[in-house]
Amino acid sequence: MANSDSLQKSLLTGKWDGAAEAEHGLVDLGRAVTEGRFRDVLTSHHARALFSISDASRLQEEPLDKWFTFQDPSVKGAADLELVRLLVAVACLNAFVQANWTGPDLDVKPLDMVTIPEEASSIVTEDLLHRKAVAELTYGGEPVYHLAQAIPLFRFARILLDLPFQHLITIDWWRLRTWNIHQQILDEPVPIPSESLIPLEDLAEKLDDPDLVGQLWLERGLEDHYQGNDKAVLGYFVRAARATQLQYELTGALGRRTKFQQTDLSQLVLLAQSRQREDNPADRSERNGQVDVMAPAKAPDNLALNDDTLLEQTEFTSSNPAAPGSSLSHLDPSAQPALHPVDQCILLSLCLNVRNTSPSHGLTNEQMSPYIARVISHSAVTMSCCLQ
Repeated sequence: MANSDSLQKSLLTGKWDGAAEAEHGLVDLGRAVTEGRFRDVLTSHHARALFSISDASRLQEEPLDKWFTFQDPSVKGAADLELVRLLVAVACLNAFVQANWTGPDLDVKPLDMVTIPEEASSIVTEDLLHRKAVAELTYGGEPVYHLAQAIPLFRFARILLDLPFQHLITIDWWRLRTWNIHQQILDEPVPIPSESLIPLEDLAEKLDDPDLVGQLWLERGLEDHYQGNDKAVLGYFVRAARATQLQYELTGALGRRTKFQQTDLSQLVLLAQSRQREDNPADRSERNGQVDVMAPAKAPDNLALNDDTLLEQTEFTSSNPAAPGSSLSHLDPSAQPALHPVDQCILLSLCLNVRNTSPSHGLTNEQMSPYIARVISHSAVTMSCCLQ
C-alpha cells in the first residue's frame, strides 16, 4: 500500500493503526479522527482554513459550496491537501452520526469550524447554515429530516467528498458511506444515479484485509437495501461472507423449544464459523477454552425471556446436524464458537434479506430467528471485541 494508506485504513476501521505513526505529518489529525475527538479536528487550523469565507458579498444567495475555496496553505502538495480534506470530511460525517444516532451530544457546532470575516459576522449564523444545508440536501424531490442535529456537518462532508480526488484509494468508499447516510435522512429513499455509485472491484482488490473487503461489500449491499433493490442485495451479502471466509449453513436439528415438550422435533438452526484471526479476542478465548471470559465489566447482560412456556433458548439433542461431508459437520448447535463482529453483521444482513424477500407472517419470523439466535449466542464476546 502506498503512503498514507495505513492512515486511510484507520479511518475506515475506526481503530488507530500504529503503522501510520511514521508515515505522515498529518498523523495527529488522523489519530484525533479515529479516537472520536471531533472538536479537536473541526476547530483545528486545517478545518478552519478549508472553511474560510473569502467573499462575504453574496452569502445569502450563494450555496454553501460556493462560500469556501477549500484550500489549506499549511500543507504542501495535492496529495496532502486531499488527505486534509478527507480527514475533515470524515470528522464531519462521524460527528453527524454521533449527534443523531450513537450519542453522546457533540461539544462542537458547525459554526465553530467556519472562519468568518468581520463584515459577515452578523450574517453567518447557525440558523443560516442549518437552513441552507436542509435545502441543499433535498434530493430527488425528497426533503431531509429538518430536525436532524448538526445537519450542516453532513453537508460539509458531502461537499468535501464531492471534490476531485486523485491520490486516495478509499475515497469511493467514503462517498458510498455518505450516500448510505443520506438515504436514511431523506423522507423516502431515492434511486441513486448509476454514475454516482462507482464500481468498487478495483478498491476491493487493493485492500489487503479480508475483513475490510467483507465490510465494503456489506455496506454496498446496504445501499441497495435502502433503495429496495432486494435482488441485488443478496449477491453483495454473499460476496461479503466469501471475503471474510465466513462459513454458514441453515439446517435442522432435533431439539425442544418449550418447557413441557416431551418429544424432540426438528428445529431450524444456523451453523456458522468465522475464520481464525490472530487479533480476535474471541479466537484467543476459545483456544483457552474460555469462550465468554473475555467480556468486560461494561458488557450488557442478555435479558431473560421469562416465558411461561418457551425455554430461554432451544435445547438441541442432535450434536451433528450438518449434512455428511459439510465443512461444518463438526459443530455442535448447542456449543458453537464465537463469531467475529464483522461476520455477525453479515449474518444479520442475511437475516434482513430474508425479511425483505418474504411475506409478513409467522413462517418468515421462524426463518429469521436462527440468524438472530446465532448472533446473540456470544454477545459478551462480541462486546469485548468491539470495545477493544
